[in-house]
This record gives sequence, C-alpha cells and structure tokens, in this order.
Amino acid sequence: MRGYIYITLKSDLCAASGDGFSLSIDTDICADRYGLPFIPSRRLKGCLREAAEYIGCERIDSIFGVSGNSNSGSLRIGDARFEDHETLRKQAVDSKYPAEKVLALFTSVKASTAIENDTAKENSLRFTRVVDHYSPFNKSETVFVSEIEYAECDEEQLKNICLALRNIGYKRTRGYGSVRCEFKTAEDKKALEINIPDDDNKYELWLTVKLRSPAMFPGKSSVETADYIPGSAVLGAFAGGYFKNGGDENDFDRLFLSGDVKFSNMYISDGNTVSKPAPAVLGKTKESNAIDYVFRDDDKDDKPLVKPFKGGYLTKGTEIKPEKEVIYHNGQKQGEDGKLLYTQEVLSEGQLFTGTVRGRGKDLRRLLPAIASGCINLGRSKTAQYSVCDIVNAKCVPVKVNSSAVGKVFALLCSDVLLIGENAEFSTDISVLAKALGIESEAIDAEHSSLKYKTVMGYISVGRYKRSHIRAFEKGSVLCFITNTALPKYLTIGERQNEGFGAVKICTKEELTSLGRALPERIPAEAVSADCKLADLIEKNNKRESLRIAAINYADEQYGKVKKDFTPSFVGRLLLMVAQAEDKADLDKRVVSIKTDNKREMAKTFIDSAEEQYGSEWREFLKIALTVIKYRLKEAGGNEQKIFQL
Repeated sequence: MRGYIYITLKSDLCAASGDGFSLSIDTDICADRYGLPFIPSRRLKGCLREAAEYIGCERIDSIFGVSGNSNSGSLRIGDARFEDHETLRKQAVDSKYPAEKVLALFTSVKASTAIENDTAKENSLRFTRVVDHYSPFNKSETVFVSEIEYAECDEEQLKNICLALRNIGYKRTRGYGSVRCEFKTAEDKKALEINIPDDDNKYELWLTVKLRSPAMFPGKSSVETADYIPGSAVLGAFAGGYFKNGGDENDFDRLFLSGDVKFSNMYISDGNTVSKPAPAVLGKTKESNAIDYVFRDDDKDDKPLVKPFKGGYLTKGTEIKPEKEVIYHNGQKQGEDGKLLYTQEVLSEGQLFTGTVRGRGKDLRRLLPAIASGCINLGRSKTAQYSVCDIVNAKCVPVKVNSSAVGKVFALLCSDVLLIGENAEFSTDISVLAKALGIESEAIDAEHSSLKYKTVMGYISVGRYKRSHIRAFEKGSVLCFITNTALPKYLTIGERQNEGFGAVKICTKEELTSLGRALPERIPAEAVSADCKLADLIEKNNKRESLRIAAINYADEQYGKVKKDFTPSFVGRLLLMVAQAEDKADLDKRVVSIKTDNKREMAKTFIDSAEEQYGSEWREFLKIALTVIKYRLKEAGGNEQKIFQL
C-alpha cells in the first residue's frame, strides 16, 4: 500500500544537515542541490518511531524494523519535500540561479546565545538557518509531503502515530520544529504497461530510471558510492518485488540464481542513449581537450599528448560523469564526544540511469509485478533516505545477434569481469580472458591493449556476512586482438552474469570513439512551467538585497554629517514617522513638526535625498538607513562612556 504523510509547519524548522559555513552559519538545514529544503526520511522515521513508543504502539518492530535484523520493517518512507517540489525543481533549473539564491527564499538565519548569570555568555553566539514557518508564495503555512509504502494491516496504527508527532528537528524543545502531521492514503496508480510475449524467445527489457532521491551503492568503501547502479542491486530489487507480489518459490532459483535471467548494470543516460564505460585506450588531449587514442601510430609521430581516462563514461563521443554529493548523518552509536557524525557519498537525485534485463519472454513476464507500480527501490537503506527511483521508460525488444568486424578489433569490457582460471580460482591472467572470448593468446595485440584490475567486494544482507574479495578485470579495460572469424558484437562471459558482470562489446577502432547505444524509445523532454514564480521571487529578493546594501552605504555616507546633531532617540522618532506615514507627502508634514531648526533641516535633506534615489522604495530604504545610524550612534555613545570611566 502507498500513502502520504503531510507535515504542516507551526513554527520555523531546522532539520539539521550537520554542515555549516564557518562564521556565517553554525547549523545548516538539509537542502538539495537546487536549493530546495527537505526533511530527510531517516530523521522523519526516527521521530515517528519516538511518537509510536510514546503512544504505546504494539507493532513498532514490525512497522519500523529492528536494527541489525535482515528483515526490514513494513514501512518505507521517502524524504519530505514541498507539495509542488517537482514544479519548483523545474523552475529552479529554468531560472539558472544558484542554489543559495533559491534557498534564501524559503529560509532565514536566527542568532542565539547562551545565558549565564542573566547575561549572554562570552563566545556563545551561534547562527542557525531555519525553514520559514510561512511560504514565500502565498504566506500560508509551509507544507512538506513524504510518500510512504506500508502494510495494509498497519494503516490505523500509522494514522495514530502521525497524529502523535508534534515536533521535528533541531531545538524542537526550544520553539523550533512544531508541526502538524497527517496520514493520507494514496490513490491507486495506473499499472505500468509493457508488452512482453509469453514465449521462449530471448528478449531485452530496457529500463530507464530516474533517481527521485539520492542513491547509495557502496563502491570502494562503505561510505563511497559507485558511479553506476550495479546489476546485483537491480536483481535484489526484482527479487524483493517478486516475493512481495506473491511469486512462486519454485521458480525463484531459475529466475534469480541460475543465470537464465541476466540483470545488467545501469549506467548514466541522457534520456536518448545509454553510455558505456570510457575505454582505457582513450583519453583527452591536453591542448584541445578532444577525445583521442592513447597509443601512438607509426605514421603519426607528432601526435599530441593524450591523458588516459581513469573512469567516467562516453556517449556518442562525449564524456559524461554522474553527479555525486556528500550527505551528513548522525549515528545512533555514541562516539567519544557524544553522538557519532558521519558522511556518505551518494549519487545526486534527478539523474537518469539505463540498463537491461535479458531472458525468455515467459520469465520476464513473471517479473513485471515487481515494477508494475512505476517505481523501484534500489541500493542501500531502501526503507528510508535513499533509493526511490521512478521508471520513466520501459520497452521490451527481441534480442538481435549482430556480428562484429574481422581483422583488428577491440574487446571493451562494459562491466567488471570475473573469470576462473585453470586452478579453479579467480584469475586476472590475460590468457584466461582471451580463452573466455574464444580467441588464441597469439592473436592478442598487447601494444594496443589496456587492462585495468580491481577487487570486487560485496555484502549479503540476508545472511549478514561479507562476500570474499575477488580480483577482477575492471570495466573500461580494452583487449586488442586480430581475428579472421566474426564474433557476436555483444558477449557475456565469466561468472555472476546475472548480477551485471561479464558484459563485453566487440568493436572497431572507429566505433570506440562513438560509444553509446540508442534507447528503443525516446524519453519525452520534461516541460518547464512558463509561469516561473520562483524566478520572480528571486528577482524581488535580489532587488531587496541591492536596496539593503545601498541603504547601508547611504547610512555610512551620512553618518559623519548627522552624528553631531542626531541622537538615538531622535532617530527612533524619525523611524516611527517613516513607519506611520501614509505617503511621502504625509511624511514631509510630520518632519515639519520637528521644533529644532537644525535637526528639522538635516532630517528633511536626509529623507529627500533617499526619496530621489529610490522613489517608491523610499520607506524600506529609510528604515534600513536610519536603523544603521541609530545603532552606530548607540555604539559611539557606549564607547565614549567607557573612555569617560577610564
């Protein structure tokens, strides 16, 4: 079952990210790369669990799960974002303003100090960024929405838990984070329709997913993500969906363990073509930054220096790299200085990734219920924070066996390859790779080849144990060889082919620089709202900031002229006149009431000069300028008193 949790702010909110900006902001909120604030689902899930314990919920462990248990709870929860997040995201991209400009629309910075003996404690001033209680668009209370997945039997419990949740985030006991939380069921979505024949012929199910939230796929370490979606993660997501939708246990081994169905890695895509790992024999020239071969041909001694690719992907001769970001987390374990703060590198939301599921038509049809809802959960922490992906394109096409050219060709490893050698052990010997490709070792052109190696690791969540470390050929490796027999253009070799390993493409020298396979069906471009309210608000903010800076500069210019005649109380009186005046003419009448001639003339000159510069914005301009002068006069008076006492 799917539903939504609506979170209405009743005060300012700080869902802290653990990050800050040196002297300007000590505690910052969570915001995406577009500058739109959100409430991380991990924090929200923790607060919901606290509320469940508070009201004495009987099914806490079955709903929220148990830490360290292989069986997760029934509740899957996503980040809480604005109701119209997708529209705002498109407008933020269309406006081309930096994230800080967008963030400033929805937030403000609060200052606070610690009090000791009824006075502010020295060096205790702290600045906290908060999400504003009211929306900048219509001044109504800000609302966040989190999409959830739950068991039908837990619906009543979730309603009560949400009603019990009253406070979220940092300083929730000191005025921040007051919320009203409501649970609502979701309308049934139209099932994803894919035409797959029910026969024994081989088909490829092409899937393009869009990351709705950041995604984490452990790479070289447990806190660094891989730059692609591994086939093992795709297999696990389909296996979980298969059982969840009443799949037959008797078919499980054949579908997910035997290798009859192969789940490929999913690589970054531009929506029209899927990329391939950058070949190790290619690189960029230092002079022109153009893509060229690393090796030097005999007839081109003056070839410019080429720096080889160390990663990344190519599509149609263009380099493309997935975007990553770092997210902060507060762990439950206690460190030496209190709660443990750690970071994780993740793939940024909004990116497209494409891969295939290959198998017989009748087998692929059995897998369809796992993606019928139009979304799929991939990667680590699937019950909260990460991994929610929307399926934006799905197409089933027959598998076509195309032959490669003969002569001098290149075998590009499109994924990591695991091979077993003569001693029944995993091997990275070049002769073992040649044998797997069906060629003789003598046919290898080592001078024009470039092989990379890596250690493949893994973790089995069901058994809660680590997989053994295996040496493998790394994706992007290229083996050059000469053949008189045409080979299949696309091969799958080695072990664990059903988890995305062993994909190989045989291509010519010219084909290496034009990598990229067109998708069976083009993804329609996203429409951007013509009524870009976000850009309008940013422009107003920019004008307001320019006005503020100009007013401060004006106050600095005028301070030397007025400091002998103006006092803080007199400036306060002028501020009251500015605030209460109906218009500029009414303000002039109020200024005339000043009895001291010198003060009256100086005040009139000060106000008229401001009105000449900013016209209709004179009121806001004067408020800022007079406030600056007022506090400068107070500061000067305090310093004079200190000097007198000394």
